[in-house]
Amino acid sequence: MKKAITKLWVFLFCPMWSCFINLGYIIFNLPKYNDIKEQKKILLASTLQDCMSKFIWDKDNLKDWHKWVCVLIAHNFTGDCEDAALLAMFWLRKHNIKADLFFMYDSKFKEGHTVCITKNRETMVTNERVVNLNPANWKKEMLDYFGGKYTEII
Repeated sequence: MKKAITKLWVFLFCPMWSCFINLGYIIFNLPKYNDIKEQKKILLASTLQDCMSKFIWDKDNLKDWHKWVCVLIAHNFTGDCEDAALLAMFWLRKHNIKADLFFMYDSKFKEGHTVCITKNRETMVTNERVVNLNPANWKKEMLDYFGGKYTEII
């Protein structure tokens, strides 16, 4: 039951909540938009590692919401693991590299973490770190990287 509720939150309610919060932020911060566009260009000209090195982890203060890249930039690259994964996804897509987000949880679905992994399963981005994976056993390597803390993947 907890897994089903978590999936509803991850794939339905959190995106809706995030859209509401992001739109509100953008509406009240339109003057910053030109600076944000320029920072996006600089990000895309950098390497993935350099892009992710700007990221600073911080706990969400409005429940759990996913910042759009423009909002993350406006927040000085400060966000939680979902925000880092979305930043990595943005960079990878703009460089024509396909990737997926993976949501990991402990066995009781009380604690979670989100990562971005390339479709070829060779690269994982977790917060500010870019990690190489062996595509043959990427799931095991991903879970082992976090010391067995997470056991469920959605």
